[in-house]
Amino acid sequence: MRDTYARPVLKYLRNSEGAASVFAWPKDIGEMREDEVFARGLHNDLNHPHFGFEKDPIQRRFGDPLAERLEHCLIQSAPFSGELSSNEPVGSIERFVAYRISDHTHLLLDSAYEDLECQISTSLLTNPDFDPSAWYARKLNVQGIPTATGGTTPRRMGDARGTRVSQILNRASRYPGDDLPDFHPRRNNYRGQRFHAFLSGFRGDVYIVEDALYGIRWPLHTALLDEPRFDVYRWCCKQLVKLLRECLKWDLWEARSVFGRSFPS
Repeated sequence: MRDTYARPVLKYLRNSEGAASVFAWPKDIGEMREDEVFARGLHNDLNHPHFGFEKDPIQRRFGDPLAERLEHCLIQSAPFSGELSSNEPVGSIERFVAYRISDHTHLLLDSAYEDLECQISTSLLTNPDFDPSAWYARKLNVQGIPTATGGTTPRRMGDARGTRVSQILNRASRYPGDDLPDFHPRRNNYRGQRFHAFLSGFRGDVYIVEDALYGIRWPLHTALLDEPRFDVYRWCCKQLVKLLRECLKWDLWEARSVFGRSFPS
């Protein structure tokens, strides 16, 4: 029963550019178990240093979308009401710099005021309704720099981390299993954004990453998203590899019924 699904999988692996470039098939390939060939081929394909982005460059590191969104909101609101527009740094697109200094704190620097450093709780930046412009206008008033707190245009944080996850995953065009024939009946007719990431309604420290193409979801802990070096694209590929391995246990028609449910990460 497994041959119905295993054969197209193995054909995909043997014809895959990524697998062929890093995996030297042994002379006794016919004596290897099909599931062993499948696992070894996908492992090498997935761990290829250029897998999936030789021809389709994508952002590898997750970075700090909270700091970047904070900078963007403030730059779009500057100059603040009451500030002298003749002061060149006030309206500069490089006026603000934000970065993380601890697990719970970000630091904001303003080139218009060299002595002004503001610490902000990271938990505020994860609040979609938080308005950095109004917050910073109040900070300027406290420092004796008069601004009109009511004169700023509300620019809320939104879900910076969820947006970044969705953007990175949707920029990539190649994922494990995409070249398999008849892998899923919806694939040929699907149009639109494939991946969507949103905060779980049950836990505030877990995101749900949805693959709309196959109708599956995976949990993604925010601790990973707090690491600027986190590679969300490779993480997603690994989830798909787990799915492919599970589908290999069933016939093709039975494998299709696997989709539509969530898999643990």
